[in-house]
Amino acid sequence: MLSSSLYTEASRRFDPDGQEHFPPASILNGFTFNFDDDNWGDRRLCQSLSMAFDHDDMLEVLDPTGHGAWMSTLPPALEPYFLDPSKPEFGPQAKWYTKNISEAKKLMAAATGSDEVKIEITSNAGRYGSATQQFWELQASLILEAGFASETTMTSTQGCTNPPRRVPAGAAHRSRR
Repeated sequence: MLSSSLYTEASRRFDPDGQEHFPPASILNGFTFNFDDDNWGDRRLCQSLSMAFDHDDMLEVLDPTGHGAWMSTLPPALEPYFLDPSKPEFGPQAKWYTKNISEAKKLMAAATGSDEVKIEITSNAGRYGSATQQFWELQASLILEAGFASETTMTSTQGCTNPPRRVPAGAAHRSRR
């Protein structure tokens, strides 16, 4: 992560006009779900997970510059297409990005019939370092309140791999050459 003193110096030297764009290198921008688990096929469970996070708290911990932004599907660096979910112009879908533990629990119960869902968080700490492990441990602690009991596994893979994916029957499939 970038220390605030280093950020200030770099900003003066490389961005004198103040045209800052902060890529989401260490801010949560998504999960990859195992859709072999039928629970994740229910949109309400994904929405419940999203509502378990406090994005302002995450930025406070993970962004010492104070210039980070909430994440949505498009990162802040893709202006003018990026819309900040914390701003009114994001519209009614912003509710899914707002921490609401009671609503998250209701959605989880409606989707699964349970007040707890066990999830596995796997990340590559070997490749990205101890800050990555701390980041995912923070995520696991934030979602626990809403009923997501997570097991966090840190791998030490130095290379990048693409795991096999399940392709639904009848879906178009293109192979890479």
